[in-house]
Amino acid sequence: MNQDFEKILKNNVSDYEGEHKAIIKKAPELYALACKLLRDVKIIKATRLKLLAAIGYFIIPDDIYPEDVHGPIGYVEDIMLLQYIFREINSEVGKKPLERNWNGTEADLISAIGAEFNTLKTAYPHLFKEVVNFTGV
Repeated sequence: MNQDFEKILKNNVSDYEGEHKAIIKKAPELYALACKLLRDVKIIKATRLKLLAAIGYFIIPDDIYPEDVHGPIGYVEDIMLLQYIFREINSEVGKKPLERNWNGTEADLISAIGAEFNTLKTAYPHLFKEVVNFTGV
């Protein structure tokens, strides 16, 4: 796992007080979950490839909604992409791999891939479609 990038994420979102604050501040934990899931034996190859695409997308600085331009809210489409893949994992193999690799509480995980995903997808439907199309996920 790229712990340096996780530290960068923590630094970038730690003081964020804007729109969708709760989920934006979870960006480091969501990124860490994606990295850990790459090594989970329950994750099939096709899903692992999606995780790799999402991790790469998180890292590239010049993405669809760049953080350099928009600040921490610029992680919104990166987060939606991960949430979407985590929901697929939950549908494919259940929540055990997600729970096993998540550092937070089960309630935080359920909220992150459930209600918080739905809120972001409703608020930014164009970004969600763009990031899915761009990454091929």
